[in-house]
Amino acid sequence: MLYIPVDMSKDVAKAKRAIEAETLRLYQQMPIEEIYIKTVCDNLDIARTTFYYHFSSIREVIEAMENEFLEGLTTVYGRAAHLSDEARFFRVIAETKNYLFDNYDFMKAVLVDRPDATFIDRWTQSISDNMKAHCPNDALKRYVSANVFISLFVGAIKNNTPKDHIHPEALVKRIYAFLSSPDGLVY
Repeated sequence: MLYIPVDMSKDVAKAKRAIEAETLRLYQQMPIEEIYIKTVCDNLDIARTTFYYHFSSIREVIEAMENEFLEGLTTVYGRAAHLSDEARFFRVIAETKNYLFDNYDFMKAVLVDRPDATFIDRWTQSISDNMKAHCPNDALKRYVSANVFISLFVGAIKNNTPKDHIHPEALVKRIYAFLSSPDGLVY
């Protein structure tokens, strides 16, 4: 049984990542209610005190991964902040696509295997907030666009579509036109 002391920061970070990875692996196979801390610790051959150093529950592990994912998206959005509206919009979509596929296992778990409505709502809000520059006065348009965007990736994951076969450019052009149109109609 491995116990990781607090002063070994590299090992501590490694243990945290291992706990997250194992919890995600189990979450892809079963509901969260059926995942036990003991199981995670036994599978990793770590002491429960190591688990409790990082997390208080399995739900907290999932929430931490969700928070890390959304923080990563905020970073993606920020990298394109200096671009003009249209160029920024398209860059954010392209980088978001790459980020989603870099986090494929997590996305598959929370969008397809065990859809997490709370996380999807938080992600929708994150996308919607990012679209404020393009459509500052119409929250409904931003919300609809965010849901269409998320649906594209859910479909791609469900169909096991390879990353290089996803080309959201046409959809992005329509979303941008929808957000930019005064009446919400796209022709």
